[in-house]
Order: sequence, then structure tokens, then C-alpha cells
Amino acid sequence: MRVWDFVLKELRQARRDRRLIGMLFGMPILQLLLYGYAVNQDIRHLRLIVCDQDHTSVSRRLIESIQASPEYFDVIGYVSNVNDAKSFLQSGRASLALVIPRQFNRDVARNQTGELQVLVDGSDPNAGTIATSYLAKIVASEAGRILQSRLNHAGLGRSALGVIEARIQFWYNPTLESSFSLVPGVVCIITGNLTIFMSALAVVRERELGTIEQLLVTPMRPWELMLGKLLPYMAMGFINVASTVILALILFGVPMRGSFITLLAVSGLFMIGSLGMGLFVSTISKNQQQATQLASLILMPNMMLSGFMYPVTNMPAWLQPITYALPMRYYLICVRGLMLKANGFPELSNQIWPMAAISILIFLAAVSMFQKRLD
Repeated sequence: MRVWDFVLKELRQARRDRRLIGMLFGMPILQLLLYGYAVNQDIRHLRLIVCDQDHTSVSRRLIESIQASPEYFDVIGYVSNVNDAKSFLQSGRASLALVIPRQFNRDVARNQTGELQVLVDGSDPNAGTIATSYLAKIVASEAGRILQSRLNHAGLGRSALGVIEARIQFWYNPTLESSFSLVPGVVCIITGNLTIFMSALAVVRERELGTIEQLLVTPMRPWELMLGKLLPYMAMGFINVASTVILALILFGVPMRGSFITLLAVSGLFMIGSLGMGLFVSTISKNQQQATQLASLILMPNMMLSGFMYPVTNMPAWLQPITYALPMRYYLICVRGLMLKANGFPELSNQIWPMAAISILIFLAAVSMFQKRLD
């Protein structure tokens, strides 16, 4: 009963704190909008300069095929030599240049390899890699068209030659929208950030205001004080998970194929660890500014090593084992699996159990330190 009264007191105090309310509801929406719209890995409308030195029907058809994909490439102009194409790249007016050599049509006509030169602005490696991938698909499609045209001209059908064809299907995200990968990750980041920040400021605020001594002289035990402090922030965390997921469904069209109840349950296990981290920060901090700085130091590894920004498999071999100690790594896989793949507990159990164990260990360690500090 005493814990419940203390929880109600915390909620009333939080309601009067306008800065806390703004942080609680404004920051998640801002983060969701920024990550969802601004951090977009889909590459569109790449500026392409063309240097056609062949001037034949084959080269013109290739250029027309590229122009037929306006969502990927914007052909901004034509130049007569490679040096002019390089100047476009150097000045940033173009992202890549396509150079068609003079012998291109002749080589194709002689059944030789028609070589194309693609100059790419490597200052943005991600855009350059995706651009060359797009261009390679168009060139391969045009090569197939030329081959089929020759077979038809020779009176041979498609069945005259053995054909190997790869039919690629993308599951769970057929259109390869980057928001489908980013937004579930943003849900994890927001949940972790808020619970760590809120709990990090929970005790240190009382200490800074000088009210912690008043709480200690009450009949409340240390664990009741800690529980009364943290339960409101866990409730707020659940509200934020629900609101950010709903916004993700409405604004970005990200599906929720799995169970929403399972998502909340998994989020609860994750928040136990995040609240423990925040409680640890709150215990060792002397003021709110110090608590905010220490919480930020915890948040950065959480975000960088969880697999949100970069795949864990792409990290150095010595760094990958460290990621297994972060609850965020497991939570991210669970949220993406629930939202995109309709995973349930059987599929995610190998992620849920380690996350639960690590979260509980972090929380118990923080509680032990908190009680010692109060004593």
C-alpha cells in the first residue's frame, strides 16, 4: 500500500513537471520523425552524367533503359570526353558517370565483351555501392535483351539454349523500404533512452532538492522507495512503446504482424535492464547534470553496438562478443521479428531468455548498490 501511495505521488509530481512531460512525449515523437524520414537508406534520384563516345543504336538503347528508371537515376546531361565527366564528379554536380567507349557497339557485334566504364563518387560509399548495383541490373537486363534479339534473328527460340534464371523474392519487406528496418529500431532506441534517462534522474533529483532525507525517515524500506520510484517510469515506458508503434503504423506503414501483447511483454523485460542502468547512474551521480552526462555515455554504446546502425556481423571480431552483454541487441531482434516476421515466443526464445537474464542481473546489481548508498 505504501508503495502504491508513493507511486501516485511520483505520477502527480511528474505531471507538474513540464520539462519531464515534454521529454516524455515530445522527444519520442521527434526521434521517430527524424529517424523515420531523415535517416533513409533508400537511394533515389542519383545524378548521372553520360559520356557516349559510341553514338550507336546500341548505346542509345542502353541510355534509354537507364532513363526508363527515373526513380533511381536522373540523367543530368551529356559530355563528349571523360575529363568533362570527371569534372562533374569533382564539383559534386553528379554522383556517377557512365562512359560508353567508341568500340562498344563493334565489340558487342563481334560477340566480344562490351566494356562500360562507370565512375562513382566514393565520398559516399553507401550511395556509390547501391548506385552501381542499380546500374548493373539495368546493364544485365539490356544484355539479356540483346542476346534474345540475336537468337530471334538467327531463327532460334529461347529454348534453343539452356537458361539459368534466378527469381528473387524478398520476404517480410518486399519493396525493401529502409523505414521497415529503421523504425522498429527507433522503437527500441526510444524505449531504452527514456527509461534510462527517467530513472537516472529519479533519485538524484530528490538528492539535489534535499528531499531524499525526508523519504529516508519515513517507514518506507529502501526497496519500497526504489520500487515506488521506478514503477511510474516503467508505466510511462509502456505508454511510449504503444504510442511509437501506433505512430509507426500510421506514418510509415510499418506492419505489426506479430502479437502486440508479446511486444509489450518483451519490452517490459528490456525495461527492467534499462531501469537498472538508470538507477545505477542515479546512485553514483551527485546532480542531474552529471546523471544526464553519464546516461548519455551508456546510450551511445547501446545504439552503436546493438545492430541498429550497423550489422553486428560487420563489426570487428574482438568487438562482437561485447554486444552479447547488451539487452538492446536482443530487444532489437525481438521487435523486428514481432513487427515484420510475425514471430512469437518459440521463434524468439533464444533472444528473450538471454535478454531477461542480463536485464535482471543489471537490475539486481543496481538495487544492491542503491541500498548500500542509502545505508
